[in-house]
Amino acid sequence: MRTRSCPSFLPQQAIGPALAGHGLAIVVGAAAATLLLLGVLLRSSSRSHRILVAVLLAGAVVIYCGSVYANPEDYYDYARHTAEQLRSIWLPRYGVLPSTLIASAIVVAADGVARAPRGESTGVIRRRVLLSRLAVAGVVASMVLHFVPWDTRRSQGPAWTPQVAAARQLCEQDPGRGDVILEQTLGWQVRVPCDRLSGGS
Repeated sequence: MRTRSCPSFLPQQAIGPALAGHGLAIVVGAAAATLLLLGVLLRSSSRSHRILVAVLLAGAVVIYCGSVYANPEDYYDYARHTAEQLRSIWLPRYGVLPSTLIASAIVVAADGVARAPRGESTGVIRRRVLLSRLAVAGVVASMVLHFVPWDTRRSQGPAWTPQVAAARQLCEQDPGRGDVILEQTLGWQVRVPCDRLSGGS
């Protein structure tokens, strides 16, 4: 089983500890709260708003599942992780766009409330309008609060300057050498022709 965490609910660095401490419950809870909110908002929304929300939610699922399917890694098999492994996980880049689509669905549903015909009692209308405003405010507040740099697997590198200097020296010591390899993060490598490093460029 593969799950995903929406950064709208948790800061990136809190995702791992939360999953390790609460397991599937936090995923189900976040999903249930989101669906409940959307359900309440969409009760008075137009058909076009409901269709658009459905498309956004379906897009979130398809994009994430498709991305993981196209790039299979044991890392994404969260159900097999131990609690210790879960504590060190981070939000994968494949979860960014789906999370944004889910947040957009909430805003679209709230817009549906604002544009809904006023055929109900004043009290009901006011409560739904208030809920829609709170929902949008929550999405905006979440994005503002989380708009900060986080430590990632690339935060400490790669250090290109010393690698390029060392690579240039290797090329100078071995004129017949065709290229050199610079170490990237995550086990990736960059192959650079020696003629690109000549002349101090």
